[in-house]
Amino acid sequence: MIPHRFKPALPTEGSGDNARRHGRVRCDELVCNLGQVLDLSASGARIKLSLSPLTVGGEVICEIEAPDRRVAIAAKVIWCRRVGFFRHEAGLTFLDVPAHARAGLLGIVRSMMTRDGMLG
Repeated sequence: MIPHRFKPALPTEGSGDNARRHGRVRCDELVCNLGQVLDLSASGARIKLSLSPLTVGGEVICEIEAPDRRVAIAAKVIWCRRVGFFRHEAGLTFLDVPAHARAGLLGIVRSMMTRDGMLG
C-alpha cells in the first residue's frame, strides 16, 4: 500500500493531462517559499499558497526545501485559483531547469519515496 503522504497524483476532471511533460507525484509534507508543495514533477509543481494569489503569467522563484537539500528554480505561474476562504493554489511550470537543479528535484523525490517505503 502506498503511504497517503506521497502518492502518484491522479488526473482530475479537465486537468489537461496531455499538456503534462513529466509524471508527477503528490506530496503532503514538502514545502517551498510559496507554501506547501502538493504535486511535484521535473517540469512543474502545484502549490497551496501561504500568501496572496499569484499573477497568472508572472515569474517567481520556487525554493523547494527538503530535510537534506534545497532547490531554487525559476518558474512561470500557469494558473491560480481560489480553493477556499482566503486559500489559493497555483500551478507552476519550471523555466530552464539547469542539470544540478533537476538532479536536486529527483533527489528530493527519491528521498521521500525511500522514506515512505516506496523504493527499496
